[in-house]
Amino acid sequence: ITNKGDFHRMLLSEFANEDDVFMNRLANNETLYIQREIPPEENIFERIILIDTSLRNWGTPKVLAFASAIAVIKHPKAHSECKVLTLGQAAVPISLNNVETIIENLNQVSPVLEVSEALEKFFNEDYPQKDIEIFFITHQENLEDEKVQRVIHQNRDRLKFLVATTSDGEINFYKHHQGARKHIQKIKLP
Repeated sequence: ITNKGDFHRMLLSEFANEDDVFMNRLANNETLYIQREIPPEENIFERIILIDTSLRNWGTPKVLAFASAIAVIKHPKAHSECKVLTLGQAAVPISLNNVETIIENLNQVSPVLEVSEALEKFFNEDYPQKDIEIFFITHQENLEDEKVQRVIHQNRDRLKFLVATTSDGEINFYKHHQGARKHIQKIKLP
């Protein structure tokens, strides 16, 4: 039983009230409705996190990128399988399970200036399926690059989240929903 609902789900006993009482209860949202509980749906999908390892995403932005990836993986409500790939000249799967592998993977630097080719290859050849949730973590400057913008725009329906880091400790989270990019959260680290 709830105070909000459709007119056809209103309890029959509400109609037994006098007209004035009935209208008063209806106007003040005091009428009672039957609401059937809908069992929660399990969103079972594969989550893929892409971390930019280009020259622009070097130093503090890369550390923030890896920290953001670990935060997404270790979130208490994250129950889906998660793969992490670094993008440079190609997409390379990595593991972030222990400190040694994190330090080893932080040392990866690709000689390319931006990762548009590897990102496009990832979407077209490596993972063409639609039932995956993709996070792309990169430097804010890379989002202003024409080639990267084109690849992101072409795949905005498959790229669910975009995380942009800066050298001064700022992390911006964006979500692609129905073809539009929406800013979700801004975190500024001291």
